[in-house]
Amino acid sequence: MRMTQIYGRTEEAEKFLEENVEMIPDVSCPDCGKIISYKQNRQVYKDESDSGMFGDGPKLWEYILKNGKAVYEKLNDYRPWSSGPCLFIDIVDEHGVLYGWSSDEINESI
Repeated sequence: MRMTQIYGRTEEAEKFLEENVEMIPDVSCPDCGKIISYKQNRQVYKDESDSGMFGDGPKLWEYILKNGKAVYEKLNDYRPWSSGPCLFIDIVDEHGVLYGWSSDEINESI
């Protein structure tokens, strides 16, 4: 079956986001106002649906870190493969790639 293969972020990128993204209130108790849960401070900044084989590419996120700076998801190298495009996501800032897929990792995955 032909389909878009989204590999997503590396394990190192996942760990970085888990440890560094600012958490903001999500749900509050309707009675007392106490915060019940938190969520990551993030928003979709780009839709890459046209990168997928059937318009099914990912939405890319901007994350706000605890220090107030922003990092972004960016499509790394995606190349057609026999069953469809392979999409790899890096974490970048204004200076370049912070956590991303190396060429070797990409070649091993596809």
